Amino acid sequence: MIKKAIYLVLFSKFLAILHLTNISGKVLQLMKNYNVFTQLYNKFIKYTPAQNNDFFLTTETNKDIEKDPVVASRDVEPKDISNNFDENLNYMKYKYNSLINSDVVIREFSLIANNSEYKAFLIFIDGMVDTQVVNSAVLKPLMLRNRANTFENSISDNNSKDTQSNSSEDDSNTKQIIAEYNNNDVIIRKIKKFDLKKNIYHHLIPQNSVKIVDKFEDAISSINMGNSLLFVETLDIAFDIDAKGFKQRSISSPQNEIVVRGSQEAFVENIRTNTSMLRRIIDNEDLVIENCSVGNISRTKLAVCYLNNIANNDLVAEVKFRVNNLDIDYLISSGQLEQLIQDDGSSLYPQVIATERPDKVAMHLLEGRVAIIVNDTPYVLVVPRGFIRLHVIA
Repeated sequence: MIKKAIYLVLFSKFLAILHLTNISGKVLQLMKNYNVFTQLYNKFIKYTPAQNNDFFLTTETNKDIEKDPVVASRDVEPKDISNNFDENLNYMKYKYNSLINSDVVIREFSLIANNSEYKAFLIFIDGMVDTQVVNSAVLKPLMLRNRANTFENSISDNNSKDTQSNSSEDDSNTKQIIAEYNNNDVIIRKIKKFDLKKNIYHHLIPQNSVKIVDKFEDAISSINMGNSLLFVETLDIAFDIDAKGFKQRSISSPQNEIVVRGSQEAFVENIRTNTSMLRRIIDNEDLVIENCSVGNISRTKLAVCYLNNIANNDLVAEVKFRVNNLDIDYLISSGQLEQLIQDDGSSLYPQVIATERPDKVAMHLLEGRVAIIVNDTPYVLVVPRGFIRLHVIA
């Protein structure tokens, strides 16, 4: 390449000298007749790809890869939550590097249910949960004895009054007396078989938002979002408890889209706060907010918002298709998402509306458009824009 560049410079100087002399016309005509320009172009300027490429294919087979302990450990990672308490505990410690991570809290304790004790642990990230809610609404009802976890009116199949056994087989035979009747000196009892999962869900966690998950991926995603996960012995599920309490910016006035006669509220970084602002403006049950995540590493939360009976179904399907098929490692801002989902990045006209005003987004939703809210971003995207919308000031 260096030689070609030198030859090209010398050739250009040669043409400049010919142009300054009187014989330039005859020389150029002679060179044109003998096709000199074509030969010089093919030799010094035209790129000819190499016929032989210097690369080789590895002879390593899949069996050799499987012998690698690092690769093998990735394949054997469990996907479903196990009913083995120690396996779940060790796996969560491994995923969150509990030996070196200072903000990951794993609280092991004994849970009391039906007069029996079960091993359990609660995992959450310090600084992202409300510790008072965790102590009063999660740990206290689970650890202390109360009427919800100690059934006085309970019987067992073998008519034994000893209900302190930790065996899951004995606990499954224990039944709670729901009602008792006396009919002609005959005692009729209405009983219910004890279910540990239902008992914890319905009686022992006085929290307004509790979900049951059975996949480690869902459990880890909830922990990263600020929830607390409860794992209990003998159960192959975990309880996803919403106890968020991290600091966030409060709702303030718009900084860039300032208006005099209009709403003085702007979006914030919290996705759930932004969706609640839209709910307050659009008081209609047809407002649909679908959650999804983008990014193989960041797993950024997104919310696709539209009005069910107004928005075009094909438009909604296209937006969800483009968002869900993004194969990227991370998504940080709505501006990055805007470049990934638009049709033509070289277009002179903007194709996506980006705004910080909830009333503006609500207006577009009522006109049949689709809004995309990205977590940790105070700007919301609205699609499609349309040419006429370019001339509307609102």
